[in-house]
Amino acid sequence: MRPIPIVDEAQEMNHIVLSELRLLSSTRFDSRSILGVLLVGDERLPDKLRREELVPLGSRLRTRLVLQPHTPAELARGHPHRAPAAGRVRSSGSARARSSSARPIAGCRARWR
Repeated sequence: MRPIPIVDEAQEMNHIVLSELRLLSSTRFDSRSILGVLLVGDERLPDKLRREELVPLGSRLRTRLVLQPHTPAELARGHPHRAPAAGRVRSSGSARARSSSARPIAGCRARWR
């Protein structure tokens, strides 16, 4: 097993700290990496990783996952299943109430890059 720190709001991190994370994740013991890093950020993170001083880090990323917000219609279709799964047994309200609560942050679609 190896530790994998999760860095939220990574787009806000200083480039020096991000470079240090790259160095730490490059360290090997018995030919295995001793540390993995999960960077989580908004749409500014890919732009930041393209900066000259962070190109070495950006080029070492193995997997990129971009989440797109669900539309209100997509959230409304999934809502009847999710409410009972979350422990709610009563009616979840009118269609109007469900659609008004469908904010982009409430759900996401994943797209691998």
